[in-house]
Formats: sequence, structure tokens, C-alpha cells
Amino acid sequence: FSASYNITIVVIYIYSIIVFYIFRCRFNKNWLTFDTLFLLGFTIVHFQVPLLASLGIEPERPNYVWINKNVVNFATWMSCLSIVLWMWGFLFYLEKSKKKRYNQNVRITKIELNFVKYDNILLVFFILFVGLVGRTFFSGVYDGGDSWGGGAVYIYLILKSILYLRIIYFFSDFAKRSTKKSLNEIILYLFYNKIFFFVLTLYFCLFLFAGDRGPVLQISLIIGASYAIFLKSISLRRLCMFV
Repeated sequence: FSASYNITIVVIYIYSIIVFYIFRCRFNKNWLTFDTLFLLGFTIVHFQVPLLASLGIEPERPNYVWINKNVVNFATWMSCLSIVLWMWGFLFYLEKSKKKRYNQNVRITKIELNFVKYDNILLVFFILFVGLVGRTFFSGVYDGGDSWGGGAVYIYLILKSILYLRIIYFFSDFAKRSTKKSLNEIILYLFYNKIFFFVLTLYFCLFLFAGDRGPVLQISLIIGASYAIFLKSISLRRLCMFV
């Protein structure tokens, strides 16, 4: 393991990220997109531990994290090479499809839904989930599986899917109805959809009180991505503030 070698690779990676976004922002000013989230996750998984170790900050459980520290030099180099190739491919794709304006002027298929019925179904599945998951959920057992019981796991998958879709439908429908698209109008329209607002709020509180931040972060990302696609692009400054 070479600290200087890994730091050099990380510096090359950071430089590549800067160059990538210089070119990428020519196509799209929105920062809350697939490529940003992907690169954020890739950076954490592939470069965080090698960089910290190069600075003298070793993992608390080295045998679990490293597996084999003798291959880290090669692994960090290969991660950097792989992601640079991915950046090239992504930029070539944007160049090829620049007439379509990546993530702008998105053609949304018209979907006519009875939101009252949809929200009632959403509420029913939420009640079923709370009823089936039981008290174990509130004691901090939020990883699903046998601890929840098979019924609660399946109901949760359905609940999560229809809630995610409902968020997307909400922003899509709001974009067609509103002209100003201000935050106050979004909040007012959210209050107008009372059952959806009620379930969404309880869903947030339920998982936060149980100690699970994962579903809350997932909902937050879907809300942010839906806002960026249907209403207004999110700048780098605003994204940093949200993070």
C-alpha cells in the first residue's frame, strides 16, 4: 500500500470530475440528476477509504474493510480508469443527443388518474403495514426480513412503490396545473391532496422515530428529482445546501 500513489490517483480523479462537469454543464444546468448521484456514490465507495488511509486515518475494522490491503493500489487505479471511461461515454452520449436537450423539454405522457381512489389505496396499504409490522419496528428493528414477518415485508414493498409513484404524479400534475410553480403553491397544493399529505407525513415520522434514515432519504431524493424534472433545475449551490 502506497499512500503517495493513492493520493495521486485521487487527485487525478478529482481533476477528471472537474473537467467532466465543465463539459457536462454545457448540456444541462440541473445538478440533481442520475450522473451526479452515481458519481457521489462511486466516490464514497471507491475512493473514501483509500484517501483517508493515505492521510493516516485507518478503518476501525481493517480486516472487514480492506479484505486485502495489498491490492488497494491496483484497485484505486482501476476504479479511476473505469470512471474516466464512464465519463467519456456519458459525454459522448450527451453530445450525440444534444438536439433532444438532455433532461430538458421532457415529453411527459399524459396520465389521467383518479387521485382520490389512488390516495385511498395508499392509505389502506399504510394502515396494513403499520398493523402487520407491529411493535418490533418501533424498537429499532427496521431491517425487514423475518423480524417483520412475511406479510409486512410484502405490504411494505407495495406501499413504497405506490408512494414513490404518487410523489412523481404529484409533481407532474402540479406542473400542468400551475404557472408560477413557487414553493408556496406547492405547499398549498400538497394540503389540497390531504390523504397523500397525511400518509407522506406519517411515513416520514414513522421511520424517523424507528431510527431508520434510509427510506426518508429515498423519499427526499425522489422529491428533489421530481422537482428538478417537472418544475425547475437545481443549481450546484442549492444542491450543496440540501446535502
